[in-house]
Amino acid sequence: DQRAVETRSRETADRPSSVVSHLLVQANNAMTRQRWAPYPAEMTQHHGFKPSYGAVLEALREDLDPIVGEVSRDVSRADEDLEAVSAAARRAVEWTIRALLRAEELTPDELARLRLAGSRAAREGEPLQRLLDRYLTSGWALWAAATRPPTGDSAALAALGTALLKAGDSAAGALAEGYGQAEREIAARTGAARRATSASVGTRRPSQAAL
Repeated sequence: DQRAVETRSRETADRPSSVVSHLLVQANNAMTRQRWAPYPAEMTQHHGFKPSYGAVLEALREDLDPIVGEVSRDVSRADEDLEAVSAAARRAVEWTIRALLRAEELTPDELARLRLAGSRAAREGEPLQRLLDRYLTSGWALWAAATRPPTGDSAALAALGTALLKAGDSAAGALAEGYGQAEREIAARTGAARRATSASVGTRRPSQAAL
């Protein structure tokens, strides 16, 4: 329903804190759905796709600085390097636009990139919530920017709202999946290293005692 999509997306844009407060729940739910049921984005490639909202995103693409600034302000902390935060926010915003210009639902390639991004964040020690915050905040910031000027193309905005909501759901699941996999691998390597160290210490003790 077009009105429901616009209302739901506008509420998200007006209350970014609500997005942040539900990030981990959304990621867990989305990851569970992707694991146990074939997600449409995993099944369909979109070749030669031209979205009805394409002109809206292309217009936003021409001046990303205000959108990136909005995302950066929302996700940054007082002690952070704002340039680094801004650079990461820009990558998330640009990725969102690029992905939705390719397809209304994230393609397998885009989901794979997000899993890698989640894995990289885990290995670099970035909290999962921060990573999700950056990507999901990009979605509501784009929606806020798209609906700010008056427009007569309500159908395009409705399609964009639907695409942003689906993209946020899929992105959260893929990022969390990659992050969780990397965490399990790190834990397994750490455990193996500890066991090897313990075994080595135990082997040396008799000879040390003899001395």
